Amino acid sequence: MCLFVLIALFCIFCFVVGWTTLGWVIVGIFVGVQIVVLLLSAFLDKDVQQKVDEKQHQAEVERETEGRRQAYRERRSRLFKRYGEPDNIIILGAYDLSKDIFVFGKTGRIWLLGRDLPMTDILGCSVVDEQAIEVDDAAKITSGCNVIVNIDSLSVPAVSIHLDGDRETANEIVGLMNAITSGNKS
Repeated sequence: MCLFVLIALFCIFCFVVGWTTLGWVIVGIFVGVQIVVLLLSAFLDKDVQQKVDEKQHQAEVERETEGRRQAYRERRSRLFKRYGEPDNIIILGAYDLSKDIFVFGKTGRIWLLGRDLPMTDILGCSVVDEQAIEVDDAAKITSGCNVIVNIDSLSVPAVSIHLDGDRETANEIVGLMNAITSGNKS
């Protein structure tokens, strides 16, 4: 708005003074520069607003993550108070008890992906390798593995733990479940 007032005043001044064609060329250059400045200002404001929006989004994500982290710590702390310190911990997801495995050897309990079970309910364990071929523009072969834990339960007889090709974690889970089932037999 202020730029338009300056342009109008400059034009009036030039008309009153009676400049020739050279004066009007100068006016044209002045007006053109002001338009370029206006456009650049609008573009930079848009860029600044986009950066502000990105910062606000990042702050919101951090607040949500902190809230999830705090809730996770509280629920995990309650679980540890109930059963004691776990003998083995396998964390498969960030701040999500439904993706964790805790083994409480002293109390004979296992927390298996959000399920609180006695260790005697673990019947066995196996690994199933998956391979999928996806054909879009190019052929892709994706692989992963599922660890299947058999449970002594009619409602949920097996729990599938999907691991994206993480064979080390799969072997760790299978070894842990084998140790539990071996302890159940004795």
